[in-house]
Amino acid sequence: MKDNIRKYIRQIVGDDLQNTEVCRVVSVDGAICTVETVADEIEYTGVRLKANTQDDKGIIIKPKIGSYVLVTQIDEANYFVSFFSEIDAITFKDTQGFEITVENGKLSVKNGSYGIKQAFDELIDAIGKLTVTTGTGPSGTPINRAEFNAVKQNISKLLS
Repeated sequence: MKDNIRKYIRQIVGDDLQNTEVCRVVSVDGAICTVETVADEIEYTGVRLKANTQDDKGIIIKPKIGSYVLVTQIDEANYFVSFFSEIDAITFKDTQGFEITVENGKLSVKNGSYGIKQAFDELIDAIGKLTVTTGTGPSGTPINRAEFNAVKQNISKLLS
């Protein structure tokens, strides 16, 4: 299997693999990970998942533990993941507090601490409490409130 992976990587990036290794992901912590080379089981710690590991801004692709990645050497002591075989999460954060995350089969969209799921929940709750004025006074709550609650449950399957 190791030889097949190397063969496919060579087909993608060419034969110059002297500074590139196929590795297995051992652990992930924020914007860095620890990997182990497939060829000779050498462990590398602090492998970058993004250019600047000092903050959480930008795009971070979190590889699945145990999956294979292509690790490229930057200089004597620094490496980064350049290709992923499997991922657990993708996060994008800008400098203004906007964030998009895809993780565990769900999408999260936030601006600061307020997210799109929270907005949908508030909207559906407000619809469920809707009353209108009639000739004999206010109406009761909507008769299809259960349908709105079902929509809320379905949104929870997609958004976090």
